[in-house]
Amino acid sequence: MKNYFRIQEPGISIEEMKAHQTLVDVDDNGEEIYEAGVSCCLSPSGYDGGSCFGGAWDAADENWEIVIFEGHIVSQLYDGYVVEPVQEVARFTKSEWRTKIEDMSAWEYEKWQ
Repeated sequence: MKNYFRIQEPGISIEEMKAHQTLVDVDDNGEEIYEAGVSCCLSPSGYDGGSCFGGAWDAADENWEIVIFEGHIVSQLYDGYVVEPVQEVARFTKSEWRTKIEDMSAWEYEKWQ
């Protein structure tokens, strides 16, 4: 099972993440389409598309968390994926994760199977 990376406000449990519904599209009639799962990235850097963690990196406070979890891809977004979380692997504050990106230790959490 792969590891995925998500930035979010602190304190959101893996159980809450499992119950989350993500807006993935709007149909021709203007109806919003949701899928079970959370938006996240395959890359520890957060760059799976447009901007870092879908732009959330720049909007996030320093106490926001990077949550690493195992899961299953539900669908692909333009800047990441919607993933159904299975199990939490680790959590770091944005500041801690920035240090891990700089010293390259963030890639120790990359898991492709």
